[in-house]
Amino acid sequence: MSLAALARRWFAPDPRSDAEIEDEIERELEFHLAEASDELARQGLSLDAARARARERFGDFSKVRDACRRAQMGDRIVLVRIQWVVIVVLALVAGLFAMRLRAEQALAAQQQALAHDALAQALAAQAKAAAAQKVQVANDALAGAARELERSAATERVEPAAAELALQPQQLLARFRERPDDWRHGLALAEMLAADGELALSVLREIYPEIPLAHREQLFKPFVFGSGSELAVQLLDLGAHDVEGSVRARAFSYLLEYAFRDLSSSTVECDAWFARFGALPLSDVLRENGRELVERLHAADRDALLRELPRLSSLRFEAARRFVPDFGTELERAGLLAQTRAWFGDDDPRLVAFAVRALDWMRLDEARVRGELQALEGSPFATHEDVARAYLELVGKPGFTWAIEPLIAQLRRPASADVGLAFSAASALARIRDVRAVPQALAVLVDEANPQMDYAVGYYALEPLTGVVYDVSHDAAWWRQWWSENYPRFGGAQQLPTRK
Repeated sequence: MSLAALARRWFAPDPRSDAEIEDEIERELEFHLAEASDELARQGLSLDAARARARERFGDFSKVRDACRRAQMGDRIVLVRIQWVVIVVLALVAGLFAMRLRAEQALAAQQQALAHDALAQALAAQAKAAAAQKVQVANDALAGAARELERSAATERVEPAAAELALQPQQLLARFRERPDDWRHGLALAEMLAADGELALSVLREIYPEIPLAHREQLFKPFVFGSGSELAVQLLDLGAHDVEGSVRARAFSYLLEYAFRDLSSSTVECDAWFARFGALPLSDVLRENGRELVERLHAADRDALLRELPRLSSLRFEAARRFVPDFGTELERAGLLAQTRAWFGDDDPRLVAFAVRALDWMRLDEARVRGELQALEGSPFATHEDVARAYLELVGKPGFTWAIEPLIAQLRRPASADVGLAFSAASALARIRDVRAVPQALAVLVDEANPQMDYAVGYYALEPLTGVVYDVSHDAAWWRQWWSENYPRFGGAQQLPTRK
């Protein structure tokens, strides 16, 4: 690997999409919430009470999530700026070297010409001895110029290509031990290893117990985040049997995306699962565990299902959608849609909200989603916070233009000014990617005219839809003026829609 390639690998900006970054933030927050809930449960609280207490300790999840997102995006912007600075500096250095080389070559050519002129004059005017002396002088001058050119050229030689990261076990272990407490160092090495497939896994199995703890805690991320790796289950087998609880907790949290159930409470059950699935192709692992998930949901009694809802609601199925493209259809064939329709009629809003999330699991097309959501019409839980949040997550997709009106209605609800639902509704509007939502979103901002709504609509909806970067000074009056100057671009009338 050349130095340039190594630099690209180590210093390239985060290649993940905004959605992948937000999903990683969501997963990390859910993981820490689950840890806090488990700790409170061990102190004697019920699971529901423990989770509620944990949420109180965390505070407003939307604000925490937004702060994390800004930090991630800030890191990305800083990295990009650093890249440009490095590129400019390297370009300037290369230019200076080129100018120096040209100047020295011109000087050498001039010296050579002068030496030859001197030699010709000496041959004509002096005796052979004097002429020979002049020739020697000329030769010395030429030799000096040649040496100078050689030194100049040497300054521009590229160093030999850097050796590839050796996948010899002890050499790799030495790399991990260079900075044993620096988790970023361990994560960077893990990202490099994730690209090397079976060979990396073989080496990791040999040295895994000796890798520093801070690095073992980061080792799984490149194999499971961003839809995962074919080797994820085999690597998580190492983490699930780690001697340190912090590593096991992370491994079992990531394993939820492959087993779709919590295997941390039973060593026997965990070992049986890995014995059954550890050597199978990942597509087979995901397909079979998806089918068994639907079977468990169908067989579970209502109280047990309600206790399991927090974990089930955190499932994202990223790896399943990558390795089993028709995974949603597989879930529907296993009976999930029929079960979902039954949950819509339940008298507990938590199960109704879960029914909405299950529709998203199956990735039904726009028309089918709209049809299934008719079950919410007239439901006493249609505006319940849990149901509304699940609804917003489901309908915020490209092409779901029919959802613009209910999303605007959600923004106009009084509760939206006080909770994160306003952020979720505005974000869902942006994900639909239809600029026809711009005047309606602006109308909400102008009508409500409060800083909370300015931020919710301005940052989460209008920035991605219009390209106008959010600024705290962008209040209702600012946006009203902006619309009067830009409305023709969006095919709308200058007059903003009025409140219905």
